Amino acid sequence: MLGCLVSLWALGLAAVHAISCWDSRSAPSPRWFGSAPDSSTDGIVIVVHGWQGDSRTMEDVAETVAEEYPSYAVNLWEYEAGTFSNEDPDDLAIQLSQHVNELAADEQDIILIGHSLGGLLVRRSYLHSLNTWGQQVSRIVLLAAPNRGTKALYRSTPLALLDVLTRSYRVGKLIRSTYRGNEFVVNLRLDWIRAFQNMKNPPIVAQILGREDSLVSASDSRDVLQFRGSIERLAAGVKHASVVTDRSALAHLSEILTIDSDSPELTVVTA
Repeated sequence: MLGCLVSLWALGLAAVHAISCWDSRSAPSPRWFGSAPDSSTDGIVIVVHGWQGDSRTMEDVAETVAEEYPSYAVNLWEYEAGTFSNEDPDDLAIQLSQHVNELAADEQDIILIGHSLGGLLVRRSYLHSLNTWGQQVSRIVLLAAPNRGTKALYRSTPLALLDVLTRSYRVGKLIRSTYRGNEFVVNLRLDWIRAFQNMKNPPIVAQILGREDSLVSASDSRDVLQFRGSIERLAAGVKHASVVTDRSALAHLSEILTIDSDSPELTVVTA
């Protein structure tokens, strides 16, 4: 019996190695949704996918942005986000920051949009760049971002089993960086609060969350939405993954992209 279990584990290890090699066969590369920026471009929008996603999973989001901002260029950024990815989220945020720095022209408006883990990377990248292009950011839109860290292992048996296996194979470090209490999440929360407490003109920061999301809850965004210029929208019937494709969630995105910075609808969460 023990020999069979060891053999199964070894086969699993071989499969994980093969899949990891296949996933990393080529480096992820960003791409423009539509036209690249030119002299008539008023701003750029950076769209970042979540775990197990890629730029294709964010095309409905990009299309919504392009409809509301026809004079902006929309860039879909990619990173290695497979199930077994061992990428360091802090390194990814630095890479994203450098990428935006290469794209952004002086005084050009910048909008950041991130789904799930992508929302955390967007936030950390923004904090990295407060003294450079971060000053040009007018909006940060989070799509079901686990801002306090996810408790997915307690809410999903399949994810809990997957976690046990990936730990035994020493893979999956990227997704574990989003667990509640993880160093990356804790430091991001503390640094975000410190930065926004002293910010005179913060960007609009919004979280769009599906009411049927089993991984992230509204309370997870308390420290992000406690400052002036924050918005929270809950989309009925929407789950964690479908927040980037569902019509009602995308309608909330359209609203947030066009809402005025002085609108009374901007909320401050106090409890």
